[in-house]
Amino acid sequence: MIEAELLEYINKKRYTLEEYRSGNPRVSNSLLKVLERELHDLEYALSSEDANLKKVLLDKCAGQ
Repeated sequence: MIEAELLEYINKKRYTLEEYRSGNPRVSNSLLKVLERELHDLEYALSSEDANLKKVLLDKCAGQ
């Protein structure tokens, strides 16, 4: 999944989570926790990927 697709997917998850939190539709607390965890994991994966990419680029620049 490319970065833009991942960002779009994260935004959709955020929107869904906010809708569920507002009670539209009414969902269980356990489903909210699952969605919160999934969103957290996706955001962490994206930030880790960015950090790794930056490190690779910095290493390449330092090697030149």
